[in-house]
Amino acid sequence: MCNKETLGPGGVFHIPKLKPLNEAKHCIECQAVFNIFRQKYFCRNCGGIVCSNCSGNRHSLKKFGYNNPVRCCNACDKLIRMQNMNSNELLQLSLKELKEYIQAYNLPAKTAIEKDDLVRIIFNTRPISDESELFYRNRRHRLSRTEKSNNGSNNSSSNSSTSNNDTPLFSFSNMVQDLFTPSPKQPQQQQQQPQQQQQQQQQRRPPFYTPPQPQPQPQPQQSRYQAPPQSRQPRYQTPPPPQQQQQHHMNTQRSQSASPPSSNDLLSLNDIVKAKMDPSSLSVRTLKALLKANFVEQSHVIEKAELVKLVNRLIEQHKQSQSQDNTRDDTLCRICLDAEQNCVFLDCGHMVSCMDCAKKLIETKNECPICREAILKLVHVFRT
Repeated sequence: MCNKETLGPGGVFHIPKLKPLNEAKHCIECQAVFNIFRQKYFCRNCGGIVCSNCSGNRHSLKKFGYNNPVRCCNACDKLIRMQNMNSNELLQLSLKELKEYIQAYNLPAKTAIEKDDLVRIIFNTRPISDESELFYRNRRHRLSRTEKSNNGSNNSSSNSSTSNNDTPLFSFSNMVQDLFTPSPKQPQQQQQQPQQQQQQQQQRRPPFYTPPQPQPQPQPQQSRYQAPPQSRQPRYQTPPPPQQQQQHHMNTQRSQSASPPSSNDLLSLNDIVKAKMDPSSLSVRTLKALLKANFVEQSHVIEKAELVKLVNRLIEQHKQSQSQDNTRDDTLCRICLDAEQNCVFLDCGHMVSCMDCAKKLIETKNECPICREAILKLVHVFRT
């Protein structure tokens, strides 16, 4: 164990500083007091001292020189798992978790508004720099100190309040007597309760109490001839008039049209080309969905005219790819051998597939088929 922060393999990252175990009295994660049943362990990612319940996760931290899996606390385990997630897995997380990750490493996110922006920031800052790692460790130790001070003040106030009260001294003999000698007040109270109830009931009743007998009510003279029983009407309801049926049908159609379109209902480039639709007639939401489905950067676009230009450019490229049947083998997708190569993998920079195959590749393996490096982002390339 080393008390000084030394550089890891490559001289880039500082290895977390490990404090002496004798100085730690509380777990940095759950603030529990260490004892015989709660052992102390090091978190090799932040250098904090945690208990066994908060350090059950293990990861191989090669940047710090730990090639074999080592112990990590729960907070570090969550951040390490997020560093290995792809874009689809990050989008499934909540905004709170993404913001906690960005705040933990002090990442620049002032311009981030939507969830996609936060995911893009997390991707662009991989791997985490040494400055961000040092900021995370210092912030974590600072928060643990404040929690310890708050717990200490609460404990001192509770101890002072209990000391002011007249409490009996604790002894082993008193504890044994309390366990094996029943308190005499309990049977007396149990006997007094039914007696008090009987006395209250007797006081409520007057002497010689007799319950009143019900008197027969005078019945009216019944007529000799009783009316015949009414015939039961059928319970089925009459069908609504045709006007109500038409209104109900119109309301269902409106509710279906108002619901947001699913991924299967979105327009594709083939649909626009076949129907000869004008992109300017589409809504801004549909244009953005088209560009996002084809991995075209449009976060900086504000006006609709610019979105229409990008969609027109996509349509022209789609038409050219369909018309060029004699495309060279060098520019064909290496996965499907059908479409043209128009996708670049980041950070490796290889371009070997089309956008459709690249999307499927991210969902399955999320690694470049040439260099086996993780794919952080897809970029749509327009050929001239």
